[in-house]
Amino acid sequence: MWRQPPWGLPSGRRPLGRGAPLVPGVLHLPLCIYGFPVVASEWLVPSDGVGVPLWLRLWATVVVGAWVTWTAAGGITVLATAFTRHRASLASGSWWGANSASAAWYGTALLGAVASGVALAYGMLQGHPSANPDLALLNVAIPAAMLGSLLPALSCVLVARGYSNREVKRTILAGQAPAYWISPDTLCWWDGAQWIRVSTAAPDGALRSPDGSYWWTGHSWFALPPRPRRRRGVAGVGTGVSASV
Repeated sequence: MWRQPPWGLPSGRRPLGRGAPLVPGVLHLPLCIYGFPVVASEWLVPSDGVGVPLWLRLWATVVVGAWVTWTAAGGITVLATAFTRHRASLASGSWWGANSASAAWYGTALLGAVASGVALAYGMLQGHPSANPDLALLNVAIPAAMLGSLLPALSCVLVARGYSNREVKRTILAGQAPAYWISPDTLCWWDGAQWIRVSTAAPDGALRSPDGSYWWTGHSWFALPPRPRRRRGVAGVGTGVSASV
């Protein structure tokens, strides 16, 4: 029975590489879509003397501008590396780096979020060229436009997610994924000789999720144990458990 891996990372399962922080995550997209129109309206739409203080507008402009630039740069970078050997190092264990198709769709989602933000800002300014932004939000068309602007990026993210799970799904549905006995309390798994706690180790041969943070028991996804903290000057410190983490 196929079940989709969880979206979020388990506690202690940070990506090993350094590329992932360079690419915005899914939760960053709404700020890119909605932040730009809000900032633009504060500068371009007349407020009849009742507006946001200048220092706050400048601060919001810098923050949102940096966010939009980061998102656009991330989308271009992901698309440029989607079909190259640099994709894996850039993804650094992120789910969208599972294959070229998922990376390409995720890069499209990032650029789509930027385009949606610009289009939404333009639409708000054209629809209400001289009205107060607060009154503009009362218009029925504005909430509909705000909801619709989220759909392109969200659709691309869902398609990218589907492509990222493609190989894992095929393996499970074909019955090729190893299955393991899990204790009734779901705290341990059986390695053939002894019970091992799920929180300390996972089977070496277990099927991993595309982001490498979960393993397949044969019925459900379990989080991999937290990675041990690295200490400076200490190398090759083992955990005493043969199964991988």
